[in-house]
Amino acid sequence: MFASNRIVVQCLTNCLRAGMKSNMVRGKRDMNKVPKYVRESMRQGNDMIIRDYATSTFETLHGFPRRDEEKPDVLTILNLTADQLLEYYLELNEKEPCPLTKIFSGSFSHITQQNEADAHFICAHCPGTDLLNSEDIGILFQYTSFANLWLDALWDQIHLEDGPEEFSMIENDSWRFFSDFISHFYENVGSSLRGLNLDIVEYAVLKSFVIWKLGVVDFSTTLKIVAQEHYLGTTLALTEYYKTEKSMDQFEIALRIADLTLLLAPIFNSYRELVKVHGMLEASKEENMEI
Repeated sequence: MFASNRIVVQCLTNCLRAGMKSNMVRGKRDMNKVPKYVRESMRQGNDMIIRDYATSTFETLHGFPRRDEEKPDVLTILNLTADQLLEYYLELNEKEPCPLTKIFSGSFSHITQQNEADAHFICAHCPGTDLLNSEDIGILFQYTSFANLWLDALWDQIHLEDGPEEFSMIENDSWRFFSDFISHFYENVGSSLRGLNLDIVEYAVLKSFVIWKLGVVDFSTTLKIVAQEHYLGTTLALTEYYKTEKSMDQFEIALRIADLTLLLAPIFNSYRELVKVHGMLEASKEENMEI
């Protein structure tokens, strides 16, 4: 025991000599506060369990619910709690509904211009975007504008009593380019949204997934780190929501979050189709200018 204490004192002395502040040196861990399974792993020399416990930020990720008396965990990079992050995404949807049919029945150019302004505002004020450079913001903007206009419009459309037959009533130049995209988007992604019967909290989380996860292959290292923090925060808040508001068990929660995540595949396919549509629209404008 005395030998162990001497080693600790020597380590502390070496740290102080190296310039470390004394208040940055962690004190001795209270073993009574360490979970029993970790104490047993220490005695048995199970490094994997010990390392997993030591490096985990949120106990809820490992099946240990947060105690009521504890303060909510703060997301390190975003500097806010998971509940606050979820509230941010819920507030993004507090706007006038704009279903797919409304986009083309009114002024298409005005709606898209307004969406670009909204997307720029989101990219400027969304938690964590202050850590990104201009190139990262430019990439994030593409997925934010897609989610804020098209995904929201689809969400609004499927909550109307009228179905896709209204699409056939639309006749304008813009619709000529977007008709196939809308049809595929409504059929593939819309059917999945209807099948899952998401509530507004789940949709807010899905929208955050689309903004931060849809283009992950294009992301820089910094953008991926911030995106992962958003994913972690929203899934933590959603997990707590499922537990407290819907009394779901861990297995049901895992399946539900998996269903949300799997939606990213058909949504990404629709995003790529939309990019092609915009390319054709720009090419058509250039041709008309040459005539």
